[in-house]
Amino acid sequence: MTVFEALTGITVAEFREEYSEKRPGAFTSRLDAPLGIRALERALECGLPRPADIRVFRDGAGVPASGYADRLHDVDAVKLADLFRCGHTIVVDGVNGWDPAVADVAGALAQALRASTNVNAYYTPAASQGFSRHADDHDVLVWQTEGVRLVTGVVRPFGRQSGRRATTADSS
Repeated sequence: MTVFEALTGITVAEFREEYSEKRPGAFTSRLDAPLGIRALERALECGLPRPADIRVFRDGAGVPASGYADRLHDVDAVKLADLFRCGHTIVVDGVNGWDPAVADVAGALAQALRASTNVNAYYTPAASQGFSRHADDHDVLVWQTEGVRLVTGVVRPFGRQSGRRATTADSS
């Protein structure tokens, strides 16, 4: 079984035929999720990620880096945890650049799909919403590692100005 099959439960050929640039899909993952909130806490203890890799939002509004980073440009884990407890969404960009387990999954997906991949982690507390409704201009694979979220997909014609759909891989 390939990493792609373990993540989605279908083959790459089935994904291309049925979903890629066509319609949303929901899949059940057979992989252990490496990106839970505890993994972020452990990474912060090691000085990763850097403030430039983190964005924080609540109800669509961003929080400046000074709200969670110190003057030495290190992430203040206590401030970040306080923002999370207050309902803010934490976005960590480029996780595959510093987490080996995530890099392995991203690399396997890139190879299977013959496409570039980038992994961002989104941490949103229960009963909070980090972003308003929006459309991404690229294919999105959502691998939900904890809790329950409603992710809807909209199929639109592809192109530079169009939105694409979200595909959910549920690890539960």
